[in-house]
Amino acid sequence: MHIGYKRSKENNCKFEIDEYSSKIVKRIFKMRLDGISPTMIARTLSDEKISPPSIYSGRNIKKTFTKYLWGISTINQILSNPIYIGNLVQRKYDKVNYKSKKKVKLSEEDWIITQNCVPPIISKESFKTVQNMKKNNIKRNSKGYNYLLKGLVVCGDCGRSMSVRRRVNKRKTKDDQVEIYYCCSNYIRYRNSVCSLHYFREEKLNEIVINYLKNIFSEYANKKDLESIANHKENNINEINRLNNEIVKYDKKIESITIALKDLYIDKSNNIISQDEFIEIKNGLEMDKKKYADKIMELSKFIKNIKKNSDNSYELQKKIKEFLELENPNKQILMDLIHRIEITKDKQVKIFVNFNLNWGAGIWRWIVLI
Repeated sequence: MHIGYKRSKENNCKFEIDEYSSKIVKRIFKMRLDGISPTMIARTLSDEKISPPSIYSGRNIKKTFTKYLWGISTINQILSNPIYIGNLVQRKYDKVNYKSKKKVKLSEEDWIITQNCVPPIISKESFKTVQNMKKNNIKRNSKGYNYLLKGLVVCGDCGRSMSVRRRVNKRKTKDDQVEIYYCCSNYIRYRNSVCSLHYFREEKLNEIVINYLKNIFSEYANKKDLESIANHKENNINEINRLNNEIVKYDKKIESITIALKDLYIDKSNNIISQDEFIEIKNGLEMDKKKYADKIMELSKFIKNIKKNSDNSYELQKKIKEFLELENPNKQILMDLIHRIEITKDKQVKIFVNFNLNWGAGIWRWIVLI
């Protein structure tokens, strides 16, 4: 059930306006029209301990501190839902296929919209103005600054992503007035009820991460190391060829055993060998056949792992060389090399990368204390 409505007592399929919760919806739209951001709206409603839609839907709220917490996504969903002007939207999502439970969002042309089927809470003019505000904000953000590490930075205390925030420091010169920093998204939404206030300057974090990676790569990815990776790949190819030859040998042995088993059945049917001799020889041959088949499976796994590690080493070699050659590393190369960056409230920075120091696959971490 959408917040702001309740089911009719006479007809369970009919929606009626809920007097109390509809006031919350009206207030959310009014606050947005007054220029208040969805983040501040969510924070205000949470501080005032106003029940969010999860309470009205009857969901079981396990954590007491989340009972009155409003999420930004909830505010945005309310502000973009046409039900509040009387239009019911259905079939926004559909299954990938009849066998799968996974759903994908359909384009607006495929939505089923029934107009004027529920009593409106918001005027069409107000709803349209809010949608235009959202579109203008998206356009403005799309032309904005490209944050180099955005999507990689998480809070080291609560585990949530750290959001980018901008603030104006009027005490500085005009060119340096805008300060960009990362702040815990849980704190932005819920303040001290979930996490603590801690932030980190974006410019400073970029400098720390790039300089630290350059130092590490310069130390471990010198010319000798990169050449050893190339030599290692050549050795892997030779090893794969050797293992394939071993597999061919075992395949021939299995083929010989298969022929021997056929001959054995013929000898048994012609009474050349006794039943006891037949069983003893048959069991011995089948044990050998299974042993060789297991060996082939084991060798095949070795080959698969060698190829995987070889490909990872070669890709890593290319990425490190590209990183070291770039004067200003781009976002894509950093996304390829870095798994995540954690920042704690005491400004401890932990850098997790997508490999380890012996050039294999996996995740390694370096810790930087500021």
